[in-house]
Amino acid sequence: MIKNLKFDIFSKFKDFEKVINNNDIGIFLFVNGKNYILGKFSRDYSLFSILDELIELFKNIEIDDRVEISDEIIEKLEVGTYIKNGEIFKMKKSSIFHNFYIDYRIEILCGNDTAQVYIKNPIELDFKKIMESFKNCQLTINPIMLNIKCNSTSIILFKDGKALIKEKDISENRARSIYEKIIFVNCFV
Repeated sequence: MIKNLKFDIFSKFKDFEKVINNNDIGIFLFVNGKNYILGKFSRDYSLFSILDELIELFKNIEIDDRVEISDEIIEKLEVGTYIKNGEIFKMKKSSIFHNFYIDYRIEILCGNDTAQVYIKNPIELDFKKIMESFKNCQLTINPIMLNIKCNSTSIILFKDGKALIKEKDISENRARSIYEKIIFVNCFV
């Protein structure tokens, strides 16, 4: 049983670039709270063929991911199919790939309660779009930053893409999961 799966949205899109021929298979998992999309892709089935589903998944960002999926379910899944919250769907054939990559790094600051996101090439964040995806959180905005407070997690986003993510004992993987959801929403929703 796979519990509390951690995932990087960017790495899943980069995995598609590594699928060289039709015999190569990749597995993707996108989690948002208790909702998820799990599937198998090949060169004929790009992740962009389910972009609408991904946009729907991340319209309302949830900070705490809680999903359990058995190894048996993953094994039985056919290439070109995906499961959305327990229901199986067929992917449309598509080998379209768009580079979806942002160069950034995360550093855990002293005290292990804050992760700082440094971005190599600044991007412009659309605070209004991001705010729409955090409807259930406390939001404070000014011209240079957006402060998001959800339960025990606090996120400060700067217009250029930098961020501070504060949560007790935050890990780099946890910060990456939160940050990449925000960037996905900024780019696609």
